[in-house]
Amino acid sequence: MAEMIYPVAAWDQIGSASPDAIKQAGELLAALAQKYRSSHEAPRALVKLGYLAIEPANPKADLDEACGRFATAAQVYPDSDAADDAYLGSGMCESLRARPARAADFFSRLLDESPGSPLAAEAQYRFGAALSRLDEPAEAMLALQQVRVRYPDSRFAARALDRITLLHRLRQAPQLSPRTGPASTEVAGLYQLDDAYGGSPGGKGSDGLTIRGASDIAIDAQGLAVVSSPKSPGATSSMMPTAAPPGGRGVTD
Repeated sequence: MAEMIYPVAAWDQIGSASPDAIKQAGELLAALAQKYRSSHEAPRALVKLGYLAIEPANPKADLDEACGRFATAAQVYPDSDAADDAYLGSGMCESLRARPARAADFFSRLLDESPGSPLAAEAQYRFGAALSRLDEPAEAMLALQQVRVRYPDSRFAARALDRITLLHRLRQAPQLSPRTGPASTEVAGLYQLDDAYGGSPGGKGSDGLTIRGASDIAIDAQGLAVVSSPKSPGATSSMMPTAAPPGGRGVTD
């Protein structure tokens, strides 16, 4: 019955449910997960409860609740057919929480335990994307290249190439300093370096954002550079085709 009311079966399908459907499905799935914990359907019910918890139309949407549902499904039912969805969901939740290291761990676990999973291509891509936010550009590019090598027909192969290209361009870019030449002059109009990091603020960029170095630069879904690092507050963009989850947080694609 819950499947008919809420047919969402994957992360990228979130966003189409109505408030009424969310309420009805939530009640049915919660009863199934609690009363029939040893049933074959219990882990899948937990995963779907995780999806419901971040549905844009859910008036009680809660990212922490979603993360808890996914984590429970992964820990209690590691051998179920819903485990891969639970690991991916946990990784996506940690990405939305701006915890790329923990996100990478979940994606890596999915790949280690289920290399043949239908979700492996996405997990590999998300793993590389998480590494790119950990000041690990070389490792990130290697991980992303594996998407193209192992899953060339996946929809994530082209996206992996795009991100590799962007990471390569960032690595090849000049130092973001007004003193390094014409190329950096354009950057100075938008950003200025912290004095603590050896660069004096440029006059042209005096009204710009303050960044601490190249590690503060991330790439959003449209390929634009945004400030985002553990050292300074950053802008993020939603990777879902729907509204951002509770709290307005999003994760780069």
